[in-house]
Amino acid sequence: MNYKKEIVKYIKLNLSPFNINILKTIRVSLLGIGENNINYLIILNKKNKYVFRIPFRKESLKFLITEFKFLKTLPPQIGPKPILLDQSKTIIPRAFSVLTYVEGKHIKKWTKMHLKAHAEKLAELHSDVKTYFIIGGKKFKRFDLLKQLDQELKGFDEVLDEPHVRDYIKSVRKYLTENNSLFLELKRFSKCHLDPCVNNILISNHQINYIDWEWSRYWDPARDVAMLFYEDFSVMPWMIKLNGERLNFYLNSYLDKRKDKTLIQRIKVWKRYLLLIDYLYFIWKLKHFGQEPNALPKKHYLRCLRIMERYLNVALL
Repeated sequence: MNYKKEIVKYIKLNLSPFNINILKTIRVSLLGIGENNINYLIILNKKNKYVFRIPFRKESLKFLITEFKFLKTLPPQIGPKPILLDQSKTIIPRAFSVLTYVEGKHIKKWTKMHLKAHAEKLAELHSDVKTYFIIGGKKFKRFDLLKQLDQELKGFDEVLDEPHVRDYIKSVRKYLTENNSLFLELKRFSKCHLDPCVNNILISNHQINYIDWEWSRYWDPARDVAMLFYEDFSVMPWMIKLNGERLNFYLNSYLDKRKDKTLIQRIKVWKRYLLLIDYLYFIWKLKHFGQEPNALPKKHYLRCLRIMERYLNVALL
């Protein structure tokens, strides 16, 4: 998957979206490969920076379109700006989007300053609310987390018969059943990123920006807040370990900006839910190891599974 030549050709024939009258120089470099897209950094005339996002899975196009539309609705300084969406598959043989490039870097050591900035930025995003949430372009008013689990499990059919998996699912389902009223009682749903994990957070000059908005929709904001951390471990490269006073500081920084009576309770439920989904995802990754373009070393997946099993086993007690 190398589209550098096609990208150069496309830009030379389509300068207007990039606000350039005369193209002097063009530089194309691989920015990274995500779960669904390959991303290229484009630098025009040594200063104008853009990102070409090209999906490499058949099912990824709908998420690319969703992301492009959602980015148009965002407040300033929270994510990239959408420039164009091309589904013609002419010069570049796949549909693609072009977004502005967001400056910043990922950080591993989160200070209280970073936690506060992230919490307040999420609260700002979540202040846009609706009386419905959205799945597959359809609006719903009754949020049933058990149904969401069943829907998500469909993507892991081939691993559901693995040892212990059925017991873990049974345990998590029992826990969700005991706490599902927290979600059934929700009357307002927020504009959410849905995957604001460490890998999708860029920090520059103490400013927070988010990338990879392909899952974004109106949803339960507690999931966004929960995506940053696990309390007991940080083995996943997209989360940090956060507990005790620092965790309270993070949650209170959010609640100081946006009140939510059951947020902390819902976050605890989401953490159990997400632990199961992450566990199933890593089993799936190992089954397909060597077939995925963005795989981590095999020993990393095995280490993650051992740690997650430890906490899932505790949940069974």
